[in-house]
Amino acid sequence: MIEVDFACPKCDHGAGGADLSCPCGFSAPFHPGSIREDGRPVRCPLCGDPRLYVQRDFSRKMGIGLLVAGFALAILLGMVAGPWGFFAALAGSVGLDTLLWAMSGNVVICHWCETHLRGGPEDYPEFDLAVHDVVRFQKEVAAQGQRVPEHEGTAPAGAAEAHPTRYDG
Repeated sequence: MIEVDFACPKCDHGAGGADLSCPCGFSAPFHPGSIREDGRPVRCPLCGDPRLYVQRDFSRKMGIGLLVAGFALAILLGMVAGPWGFFAALAGSVGLDTLLWAMSGNVVICHWCETHLRGGPEDYPEFDLAVHDVVRFQKEVAAQGQRVPEHEGTAPAGAAEAHPTRYDG
């Protein structure tokens, strides 16, 4: 079973589940044809866009927090124990960050709406900056109320409030 997580457009908190709902009352229909019978997502279940990519399921905030805390500890140890304490603390924090990153699994993410899909196959392409830039431009155009003919997803019936941007079918 695939776990779906997304940012609720109503309250901006994390939401998800089999019915794409949020505790605030928001609910979106599962995009038809988004997951094959064998459980492989071929499109985003929320927006229908087929541009999915895979990355490590590791919190960027936690990684940066570990490095900042490690740097603060390095400065403290550098003042107390000298340069060896400084470099040992830096190496320790980088090592811990790398170990936690290596132990984390992968997550499949939609380029358009950034929905996270966990528990399915992970043989999707890596993040592609060129695709990201195209999607970002398309979202800017859609936010201005203009047509986005290049957008590959379509909103399912009744999902107009699920997405702040317009889709072309």
